[in-house]
Amino acid sequence: GALSGVLAALNSHLAALEEIGGEMDLQSEQQGDNTASLKAATKQGDKDAKSHADALTKLDKSLNKTITAQAKAQKDAELLEGLAAEKDAIASRCGAQCSA
Repeated sequence: GALSGVLAALNSHLAALEEIGGEMDLQSEQQGDNTASLKAATKQGDKDAKSHADALTKLDKSLNKTITAQAKAQKDAELLEGLAAEKDAIASRCGAQCSA
């Protein structure tokens, strides 16, 4: 009788161990899934970071173009002002001579 009691206890111990083993397998499987999704998220994060960097570079380039264009427009405006002033000077000289 005592022996069968020990056997029964051993069997229930084994069953419990198997259950724990199964849970551990499940957990390591889930851990694997988590690791995989973490890797995927990291990869996606790297992609996003790269596209952000690319977007910033593009923005920087277009800003530089805008700044260059503004500088050119400024120069053109100054040039036009100079020409207009010259034209006025010529016109006033001409006016003074013509009326004389």
